[in-house]
Amino acid sequence: MKTRSQSRLKGHSSLLLKPPSTEVTPQEELHLKKPDQALIGKQYPKTPDGRYFVVKGRLWRCSNPTLSEDVRQELVNKLMVARRNVGVYGRRSDPDKVQMTRASVHEAKVALGERGPVWWRDGAKDYNRYMVKNTSYQEWYQSLSGSAD
Repeated sequence: MKTRSQSRLKGHSSLLLKPPSTEVTPQEELHLKKPDQALIGKQYPKTPDGRYFVVKGRLWRCSNPTLSEDVRQELVNKLMVARRNVGVYGRRSDPDKVQMTRASVHEAKVALGERGPVWWRDGAKDYNRYMVKNTSYQEWYQSLSGSAD
């Protein structure tokens, strides 16, 4: 029997579950992103209602907090594999697989609640990807120390 998260990720599951290859070519290794040391462990401000976090003045929708930790972690793991595969297939100049793995990224983000229909039920507008200064969160954001744009 499929879990709820598995049914949400139908279509491209083969691209989500495993990387294209466990071996990384020397050319691919040159292109692997190294973590930005300034961002490791950094906490971004979260809106008081918990719907968004803010990066460089832009609102990004948080994952659905009603997902169980096991389901959320499974979806995050699949998202990370799909994101990594987009880069690998891109470096291998395989546009068909890049397109399919980008669809897998999108499906995982929808299942997490970060894209697609909103996960809250009060009818509030979705401000995903909006600049915070153009939303009802502007006053809250300006009240944070060092967050004035």
